[in-house]
Amino acid sequence: MARTRSSWLFVLAACVGFGGFSGSLAWGQPGAGRGSAPAAASQPSTGAAGQSTAAEPLRTASDRPVSIDNIRLNLRVDLAKKTVESKATLSFHCVRPTQTVTLDAVDFEVKNVAVKLGQKSIEHCRHNSDGKKLIVDLGEPLHVDETGTMEVDYRIQDPKDGLHFFGPSKTNTEAPLLVWSQGETTTNRYWFPSIDEPDQRQTTEVIVTVPEGFEAVSNGKLVQRQENPKDKTVTFDWLQAIPHPSYLVTLVVGQFDVVRHEWDGIPVLYYVPKGRESEAEPTYGRTPEMLAYFSKQFGVHYPWAKYAQVTCFQFGGGMENTSATSMGDGILLDQRSLLDRNSESIVSHELAHQWWGDMVTCRDWSHTWLNEGFASYAEALWDEHARGRDEYAYNMNRKAAGAIQAGKERPVMDLHYTSPDAMFDGRSYPKGAWIVHLLRHRLGDEAFWKGIKRYATDNQFHSVESYDLRRSLERATGRDLERFFHDWVERPGNPDVEVTTEYLPDSKQARLTIKQTQTGEPFEFPLKIVLTCAGAKEPVVLDEMMTEKELNFRLPLPGPLERVDVDPDQAILTELRETKALALWRAQLFDSPSVPGRLRAVKHFAQSKITEDHELLAQAFDRERFWGVKIELATALGTVKGKVAKQAILNGLKETDARVRKACVDSLGKWGQDAEITATLKDMLGKGDPSYAVEGASLAAYARQGQKDAVDVIMPWLSKKSYQDTLADAALTALGATEDPAVLVTLLDWIKPEKPRTRRAAALRGLSQLAKSKRLTDEQRQQIVKPLIAALESDDLLSRVAALRTLPDLGALASAALPILDKMAQDQSRSGMIRMIKTAADRIRAQSGANTTAEAGELNRLREEVKRLERGQEELRKRLEKFESGKH
Repeated sequence: MARTRSSWLFVLAACVGFGGFSGSLAWGQPGAGRGSAPAAASQPSTGAAGQSTAAEPLRTASDRPVSIDNIRLNLRVDLAKKTVESKATLSFHCVRPTQTVTLDAVDFEVKNVAVKLGQKSIEHCRHNSDGKKLIVDLGEPLHVDETGTMEVDYRIQDPKDGLHFFGPSKTNTEAPLLVWSQGETTTNRYWFPSIDEPDQRQTTEVIVTVPEGFEAVSNGKLVQRQENPKDKTVTFDWLQAIPHPSYLVTLVVGQFDVVRHEWDGIPVLYYVPKGRESEAEPTYGRTPEMLAYFSKQFGVHYPWAKYAQVTCFQFGGGMENTSATSMGDGILLDQRSLLDRNSESIVSHELAHQWWGDMVTCRDWSHTWLNEGFASYAEALWDEHARGRDEYAYNMNRKAAGAIQAGKERPVMDLHYTSPDAMFDGRSYPKGAWIVHLLRHRLGDEAFWKGIKRYATDNQFHSVESYDLRRSLERATGRDLERFFHDWVERPGNPDVEVTTEYLPDSKQARLTIKQTQTGEPFEFPLKIVLTCAGAKEPVVLDEMMTEKELNFRLPLPGPLERVDVDPDQAILTELRETKALALWRAQLFDSPSVPGRLRAVKHFAQSKITEDHELLAQAFDRERFWGVKIELATALGTVKGKVAKQAILNGLKETDARVRKACVDSLGKWGQDAEITATLKDMLGKGDPSYAVEGASLAAYARQGQKDAVDVIMPWLSKKSYQDTLADAALTALGATEDPAVLVTLLDWIKPEKPRTRRAAALRGLSQLAKSKRLTDEQRQQIVKPLIAALESDDLLSRVAALRTLPDLGALASAALPILDKMAQDQSRSGMIRMIKTAADRIRAQSGANTTAEAGELNRLREEVKRLERGQEELRKRLEKFESGKH
């Protein structure tokens, strides 16, 4: 979903910090989203996917006796009452003989079902429902290839999933009258009947009547917009003429400003909340360029009738509904915000899904990576096109950690999963992206893109498995990829690579030892090592296919060895470990042409305890020109500290790139009390900075300096104007970081329901910081805990997520929240949110000495079993009494 729709709750959880959405989708990166890594870590007892490592049932695509050809929905939406009156007409054909049709339809109030088979019509067809499935008796057997039409007249009332209504409430006063759908993975069944499986494709028509002044958006082409003066409504008729999966059907009804463009004859539309039209171009403005680039690169012209991006209140990340992506309003930007971030990562991710996920769809959720991996890779691909090869390399490097961590225990193509949502983790997103990256490197650009075009054209508007990608690439390139797919798609883990390099001056040779140290069989991968020698015009290159656990080489060199670059192109997904001379590391830090190479050198020296090594980092920071490496250097210098490191970071505050300046301020904030740093930060806050993020980071850093005037310095920023009051949010969080009990009253005031929702979330974060203060009384800590527990039951998702992330930091004091958390976990339908809730509960229990969620669940199960046995025993006693009394 996208960072993501795709996985929208995960993104929101990652976005509650200062600055909102970071525009990054891949796990292991800041602000990961749909598309991105789940913000909630999996429970300690679970694997990388947040699911049990015990054997799960085998998951395969389901069979069915009929196939749906078309779904036509005629909807009347009442936003205030949160109801939909609907008539769904489904055209279908028989695949194997049957007399019943079973549809996914959760909690519908079904008024009538009518069926037409050929010339025969049944106006009131027999049907029944168990709350999850609607089973219709056709009245007579339907034979193979026979067709029929089914009309379901039903009503839904504020469904628990799939279709989400919003409106002003006591705890969410800013909520607009709005409804949006979110169908991935299996939740559109909550608002229209269907066969809700990714390999069921049908055309759709959504005819929706809404109040005047509201827009209604759905898939495909707008056939008609009709005003109805009599009842002051408007009817929109959206037709999607190309078959697509039911989970990609969308409905959004709300009040929007609509910015209209056109690309190659195709409408390109940006829907933004009323009054925020000026934010559309900074956010979505490069969409037409992306449409042109991806159409060329993927080898298939954009395949749908329009492309709309609909910005929705309280929607986290994005969701790639066919031709109409839903986006969270956290991605909206003004021009000044572009100094700190952009939304191109999520925009490119969701747009790429229009090919990978919508045009070509995974057959079942075991192959989710075919959707999410390609879309996540498109983020890096767009960076490469728009900004160059270093940006591409840095993007993939940031994805690597999440890819490695997520894939340790379970394979990317996983036939054993707990639920479809469990597949939307780091295996499908960053590791999936890395698989595409590795394929491109293995095949070379020309062959790779030829194969991708073959894959797209072979499978256009069809469902696919991982093997279909492999077959298309093999047919297009003549390369056998069975071993590649075995290593990277079908087995968990990755190679752990160690490389030892030693220069032998007497023989003018390099001795190289390369080991795979992971348990189990070796991986097969190409290993490239570039050895630069003094006086030589060209380097010596070792380019070897690793097939064994260990290889040893002696390479003659034309001169003394000056630098060694191992895997400069990132052709291996590994946490590479190297052993080599200090001079070789120094040369790599300063002179390697490879961004990943320089980043590895930064990490190496950051782990050192030697002052001279820290001085090398300071020198490298001054010389480095790529912003991504400079950020890592600033972070490393903040870790090693010392006079040289401090001076380098202070000098970095003059950098032109706001992202680098912010990294420097963040590092200063972790330094501890220091007079020079305090004076510098105070001066920065006095002068201001063009960047919101730098100013916000400066507030946070100054708060940690322990100055008596910290509260007085920060308080004026609560009223300072900024885009979406970004700086006020930062100030509220910073007030908590001062750990001054005097700010408690202010923070408690800002969490009141009438306050803006982002202020409330920021104040909740500030309270969590304040709770760490040793200067608070127990009574004051209880004052903090109470509103956080109340926020768990708010209908504002931002407040709930902030409370979930905050309460575990309060330790045993938060134990009163456990009953609410346990109930939330039971009532929640989304596995990502369930993991977040259970993780919070387990952390609280661990600090309070209570049972873990799993233990508590087992205790509850045992209590219920005891109650069941007691009821059974009581029933037996009564029956025995009847028997003895002769009353049988």
